[in-house]
Amino acid sequence: MMQLSQARDALIALVLLAVSFSATADDRLERFETISERGGEISLELMLRQYESMGADPEEIRAVMPDIEWDDEYREAGQCMLDRYEDIIGNSGIDNMLDRMETLFDELDREDATFEDMEALADMNSIEGVSDDDQIAIMSDCRMLEINMRRMSESGFMDAIQSQLSTMDDNGS
Repeated sequence: MMQLSQARDALIALVLLAVSFSATADDRLERFETISERGGEISLELMLRQYESMGADPEEIRAVMPDIEWDDEYREAGQCMLDRYEDIIGNSGIDNMLDRMETLFDELDREDATFEDMEALADMNSIEGVSDDDQIAIMSDCRMLEINMRRMSESGFMDAIQSQLSTMDDNGS
């Protein structure tokens, strides 16, 4: 009778542990989603400022900015990325990566931030233990790049940027 009770207690502990790990994984994905959406907004705004400083019409570009809100497709890609990062840097590495991403976007979320600031901070905040080539491969393999490029194309963002760059080239000649 005692063994049955111990087995039941062990099973309950195992289930609770699995639920705990699942909740942690869900929390990481939600955190990754929140950080990525915020980072997308900030990055697009900095890109807009960069193009405006080069003579582009910011309102034409702003009107066609892509939707950066995560949906199921984004979440699937985000989970794939987290799984791949976990294989390389483990859970503590993912937590560290998310902390660094939050700090990066906190530092860039100001009126005087520039695209150059973003590039410099991104270089300093690269993911420890993951090469740039691995990061690009993960984003590509998990379809995050494809989703972002498609959204930029479908919204008209890519066409607006090309149109503005063409106008700037014509004015600069």
